Amino acid sequence: MKFSRHGSFHIQVQDSIVMVESKGPYNEETSQAFSDAYYKLVAEHNLTCWVQVHVFHGLPILTPEAQEILMRLAKWRVKKGMIGSAIIGIDINVPSVSLDILKNITQQSGVPYHKVFQTVEDAKAWGVQLLNSDHDQEPHE
Repeated sequence: MKFSRHGSFHIQVQDSIVMVESKGPYNEETSQAFSDAYYKLVAEHNLTCWVQVHVFHGLPILTPEAQEILMRLAKWRVKKGMIGSAIIGIDINVPSVSLDILKNITQQSGVPYHKVFQTVEDAKAWGVQLLNSDHDQEPHE
């Protein structure tokens, strides 16, 4: 049975940083649309080494099906060249639970560098530093 999409997202590339803005909760349909948009974006921009900065609003809770889709996407991103992921929660409900779900997906997918930030500016600065380094920072948060 198909459901309407719950949640929204916007993805764009700024140099070698993929900026994602999303609002949850996410269901299977939204997660699949997000994955499809991400695959297309990476191909269109010919990305081979990038950092993701993901800003979450609202309730970033995922259905089990949505988590599975996003886990596959995260593993694919690592294989394609994503070296780091920054997570920012803005105006989110139940921040500790929500961010734990997102951090878990990031960690289990094998993203070498990941960190939670309070501001987009700090996350982007970290991403630029990571992209310009020899990737010898501490691998995880």
